[in-house]
Amino acid sequence: MKAILFSALLLIVSFSLLAASLPTDAASLASANEMGTSPGGERTIYTAPYSQNFNGTWMPPDWTGNDYTSPFVAYWTYSDSHTWARCFLGEVNHGTQAYLYSPQITVPGYMYRLDFKWSHMLNALYPQDQASVEIYGDQVTGYGWEKIWERKYQEFNSNDGATELNPGSGVQESINLTRFAGHTVQIRFHGISGYGPSWFIDDFNLHYVDTGINSYPSTQTFSSSTPFPPTGWRNPDTSTYWRWSGANAYGATGQGSIIDWDNWTTGTSTTLDTPFLNLGVYGGTLSFDHAYAHYAPYEPAYKDLQILSSTDGGGNFSLRTTYSGATGGNLITAPAAPAGVTFSPGSTQWATKTIQIPAGVNILRFQTQNQHGSGYLYIDNVTFTKNLFPSGTGTEADPYCVSNVSEFNLIRNYLGSTSSRTYFKLTCDIDLTSYATAWYQ
Repeated sequence: MKAILFSALLLIVSFSLLAASLPTDAASLASANEMGTSPGGERTIYTAPYSQNFNGTWMPPDWTGNDYTSPFVAYWTYSDSHTWARCFLGEVNHGTQAYLYSPQITVPGYMYRLDFKWSHMLNALYPQDQASVEIYGDQVTGYGWEKIWERKYQEFNSNDGATELNPGSGVQESINLTRFAGHTVQIRFHGISGYGPSWFIDDFNLHYVDTGINSYPSTQTFSSSTPFPPTGWRNPDTSTYWRWSGANAYGATGQGSIIDWDNWTTGTSTTLDTPFLNLGVYGGTLSFDHAYAHYAPYEPAYKDLQILSSTDGGGNFSLRTTYSGATGGNLITAPAAPAGVTFSPGSTQWATKTIQIPAGVNILRFQTQNQHGSGYLYIDNVTFTKNLFPSGTGTEADPYCVSNVSEFNLIRNYLGSTSSRTYFKLTCDIDLTSYATAWYQ
């Protein structure tokens, strides 16, 4: 009898330990299952470049759906004889969530991008469909799913000829995954039914595209609203974001700048990341024009502008400097806009800021810290220059320091009247004997 009671106690303890070890929330279940194995056993880990056009057997190898059954199915379009992945949003209950998971894919380096094509008709009677693309990247995303693309409600409209049951020509998307360099990621397509038409996706491609800045000086004028953000730039957050503006710095002809508006909730941050910067061993400089004014009815509400930098492609950022938008701060360029008036800067209501970019930095981030009703901030003419010398800024008080033949040779880049007030300082003797011998020969 004692033996029987002891065995039962062990059984109860075993079940208790098992229950305690099981994940209970959705995020834990995602990390436990979605980046691990499928019912067929271990999933293959691929290395980019990796593509999937959904032309083969459904589901493609190492792709899965939520709970391994999904409203995503292969769908053959009669218009172009091409296979898409189709999410039935109109044939399931309102609010039903559907997931389609990619294989695990290793991103081997910087400047890899996720491209895909999507198509979805907006049904005016049922405009509540939602779609997002999310990524799991272990510590990069905090061991959870991060939204990197989103369309919902009225904006979930491809305007490409899609119908209730057939895709149109498709809308091409391209997402920067530079900050995931060296990590293994998984992508999922997430549909939420508003009882509207089907959502179609195709031409999944995770591949290398050199969108970095390699030639300097380089200036982004934001002269066009499409595409926005400009190629290589990135709005990390899909809900709070910088927008394109028609204002132009210092009243210059043409148009184009970016704007951070005034109606964000207090505590909200908006961020915009630069393209990958190839600045070499000496770093460089960042300069930009800005215009900012409070909104009088909400004073003293304000926003700060922070410049952050990353040395790992955007995986982690550190603060470089903060420009204060508080009363009397160095971000303010104009008086507060009165009630009912949107601040639109005049030609004299701009200022320019310049900071040094240390060696090793490869992405910069413009980030605002907002209070509700804090006013509009404009930024234009973001310019990057590359330091060709180890120290100095080229002024009389702080000349460029020249210490070897390679640096001496770079002086040839400063000829002409535009460089007439550029200063250099020789910090040591340089032996040019071998060059003289070659010249005489």
